[in-house]
Amino acid sequence: MSRYVFFYKLNSKQGEEHLLNDLVSTNKFEKSFANFLTHRRAECGSSYKTTYHQVIKSILTDFNEILPSEIHEIVRWYENNVYGNNFNCFREKEQRVAALLKESGIELLFKITSSSASCYAFIFQYGNFTDRYKINAIDENDDEGSNIKSYDFIRFLEYVILLMCKINEAGLEDIFDYPDSQIRMIEGIKFSYEDDIKLHKLIEDEFNYIKKSWVKYEKKRNKGIDERITPEIQTVYNACFFLNACLEMIESIKEENKNILMLHS
Repeated sequence: MSRYVFFYKLNSKQGEEHLLNDLVSTNKFEKSFANFLTHRRAECGSSYKTTYHQVIKSILTDFNEILPSEIHEIVRWYENNVYGNNFNCFREKEQRVAALLKESGIELLFKITSSSASCYAFIFQYGNFTDRYKINAIDENDDEGSNIKSYDFIRFLEYVILLMCKINEAGLEDIFDYPDSQIRMIEGIKFSYEDDIKLHKLIEDEFNYIKKSWVKYEKKRNKGIDERITPEIQTVYNACFFLNACLEMIESIKEENKNILMLHS
């Protein structure tokens, strides 16, 4: 189960220039990328597949087609050089890592770190969407994450927004109000999918399943019976947070044709 989910926006020009220079350098950082991967292979054993030459090849060939596992190792490498074994001043170091990544064409869009269950609930909705819709994405068998074309990622975010609105407006949990700026965006999304029968059926089916799970959960909770909090229940609890996250990410990528990395950690 994922503990964190990070969303990054790729910039191929910066990746091919700045990032490549960082990765091939032997003296800019305390530990070079090649040495870092050597240590990672020693730690992980034969299951570790990422190689230095393959990462460099991915960047030179087409940065937008890079594997999620390769981006994961690049992120870990920057973190390793910034944090080392000292996690003092965590927020400042976190910001430094984010700045290094952005300079290298890997810009942090959003992160879900509130709980493992919250992360899993969001990924659960991604699975629901991609079960019904074919999208242009690179997924890896070891569940490192996904490299998704931005137009498909926006479609997924819009699905989540419409589902969260339905959950909120049904009053399953505390109803939250939408700020004026959100109302305009939400109404625009609703209008654009007004005649999309397939999407409406997906949302209706998922909502009914969530509602059924929620009613069962509430009945047991009201009787003082402990009940496992499933991804469906976490989706209800996180409806406001997921809605805000999706709207924020759409605002950051709607005018750009760039790939999006969704990394699980």
